[in-house]
Amino acid sequence: MPRPKDHSKVENIYQAALQLVIRRGFNEFRMADVAKAAGVATGSLYTYFRNKEELVNALFLDTAQQLYSSLQVEKRTETTHYHFMKIWTSYYNYCFVHPDHMLFIDQYQHSGFLSDETKNEAKLHLKSFDDFLHHAQEYGDLRMLNLEVLKALILGSVHEFTKLNIEHPGTMDFHALETCKEMIWEAVKERRA
Repeated sequence: MPRPKDHSKVENIYQAALQLVIRRGFNEFRMADVAKAAGVATGSLYTYFRNKEELVNALFLDTAQQLYSSLQVEKRTETTHYHFMKIWTSYYNYCFVHPDHMLFIDQYQHSGFLSDETKNEAKLHLKSFDDFLHHAQEYGDLRMLNLEVLKALILGSVHEFTKLNIEHPGTMDFHALETCKEMIWEAVKERRA
């Protein structure tokens, strides 16, 4: 009978794997290095994950769940503009505090290293955000663009502004962030006659 997983060990493995895969890439990423960085025996690592493909897929799902949880939309009680600004800010703040999560998702979401099952499961974590965008389109508040295009504009802007602020600290002060957020809103909102 397999032993139950120790969640603190799994978290240590995920943290070590995240750092190594971002810095070295998938091909230079070794399970023995993950085990050492996580403080577990290499044999123990293999009781949790059969190989690095399985580890990277599990890490991707865990990271996507955490990253995309910042995009959750509470019950719509305010305008679409209000919720858009709140979601954008929440996502930016998460990415700024956890840039490695954002970089990992950015780097691997379209890679051949992830299984189709992993990609599809990760998309489920975006359902609340997708629903928000779709309903905002139905209400006539957002442009009738493909949801993937809208997400690329919105989430991609957060990723780029986060990278800019990390690479050039202070570039994105409060005023600059608010201005950029409003510019993204202007790009995606529906034009009314």
